[in-house]
Amino acid sequence: MNICRTIGTAVMGATLLAIVPMLAHHAPQGEFDLLKEDTIAGTVKRMEWISPHPSLVLDVTDPQTGDVITWQFEADGIQTMRRGGVGRKTLTFGTEVAVTYWPSFDDAERGFIRALQTADGKSYTVYFGESEPIAEDLRGRR
Repeated sequence: MNICRTIGTAVMGATLLAIVPMLAHHAPQGEFDLLKEDTIAGTVKRMEWISPHPSLVLDVTDPQTGDVITWQFEADGIQTMRRGGVGRKTLTFGTEVAVTYWPSFDDAERGFIRALQTADGKSYTVYFGESEPIAEDLRGRR
């Protein structure tokens, strides 16, 4: 009887451990406003190639005040970045880049990357999802 209970507990624990990462994942429309698209230019401070969503940290100079504001951008996924042509050497420290993004709902200096353009004129699409149907659906809820 104790063996069955131990095995059952172990199976339940393993199942819960497998489910937790799935619960942590989210779609961009839950955090970012797909009805608004903007572009901002700055200098790469850091590019973090972490799963499930790589993160780009950008220093942006405010044209009015001259202050440097740090922005953080989330990307769709490492494989999506690679499929779009962005590799580990594309966005290194000090690279000038323009980011086309969807802003966060909380109006913080955060966004979800749709496309990038480096100072040498190379353009990269890094989100291949269908945003317009999602945005249309969201319009009806506001």
